Amino acid sequence: ARRAKAPLKALLLQQEMFAGVGNWMADEILWRCGFHPARRSGSLSNNEINILWRETRKLCRQAMKIIGRTWGDPPASWLLPHRWNDGGRCPRDGQLLRREEIGGRTTAWCARCQTLGRRPQS
Repeated sequence: ARRAKAPLKALLLQQEMFAGVGNWMADEILWRCGFHPARRSGSLSNNEINILWRETRKLCRQAMKIIGRTWGDPPASWLLPHRWNDGGRCPRDGQLLRREEIGGRTTAWCARCQTLGRRPQS
């Protein structure tokens, strides 16, 4: 409740809440959830909070298995390999990725996959 006005990107970078989540992981998590990084954390429904928690845990496990073993590159299906390339495109839909400073950090996201409104119910 204290951080209800904070953008989701900033919230994910707060180590007391999400220890170990850094800049690239926050972008990846939000992309997987379909949440815009500037969306206010207090706007999430209970279902969306569960989605955020599930995707955060899932990405951390996958990163340890895939990247943590050899420090190799993540799969091309992840946002990470595309996020800083000039002309980087969303691996889901090919949309040109956007970059902006949100929550004090440079952030990359797909404007088509990640909107400021509520996530469609699946």
